[in-house]
Amino acid sequence: MTEIIYGIKPVLSALKADPSGIKEILISRKQTDPLTSQLISEARKYRIKCVTVPRKALTKRAGTDKHQGVLAMVKEYRYADLETILEAANSTFPPLMVALDEIQDPRNLGAIIRCVNAFGGQGVILPKDRSVSVSPTVAKTSAGALSFTPVVKVTNLVNTLKKLKESGFWILGLDTGAEKSLYELDLTVPLVVVVGSESKGMRRLVKESCDFLARIPMLGEIDSLNASAATAVTLSEVLRQRISRGSAK
Repeated sequence: MTEIIYGIKPVLSALKADPSGIKEILISRKQTDPLTSQLISEARKYRIKCVTVPRKALTKRAGTDKHQGVLAMVKEYRYADLETILEAANSTFPPLMVALDEIQDPRNLGAIIRCVNAFGGQGVILPKDRSVSVSPTVAKTSAGALSFTPVVKVTNLVNTLKKLKESGFWILGLDTGAEKSLYELDLTVPLVVVVGSESKGMRRLVKESCDFLARIPMLGEIDSLNASAATAVTLSEVLRQRISRGSAK
């Protein structure tokens, strides 16, 4: 099955991460971004066909005009398995992952994947049911990070968190009603950050699976952040603590 990704950085990142997964690249005739030349040069290395087409054709294929004049036909996205992501995590100490509980917005998922990559995480865990899946919008919003950040889909998130605990991880749940602030906790341990849905937060059993809960302190009239913003704040603090204590690698 063929899927698409669009946007210059997502396509270029996919080329660098797994060129064998790209079947063909479509480029707008009026494309002027200097990164396009780099993309074409990279594609030629792997003998990937680049076809020039009218911009309207790209917009029709992508279903949006936010494609930046570049679209790639790729093999169906393959989710990683939990064992693979654990191996990657165990190669880095202390490891860091993010688990998402029923996130529905593809842009939130893409932005979270970007954050996980930027702040040194090893992967993202999604439940199979009632959760957004990887899509062209997710790939575009991740700005290329999807090509380097494994995403796992699991049947039962609660059981998966239990398995991660047994593997030595601590489970931190983000909760606006938590007693402790994010800044009161030691985040240098092997860590899984659990982020709940945009509207309801974490489900009860998922929350009960966490070793500790934390809130992000806020001073304004708004008392919550969306899932991707909350993830960014949290992972930034994780990295800050690890750098300050010399445990980040």
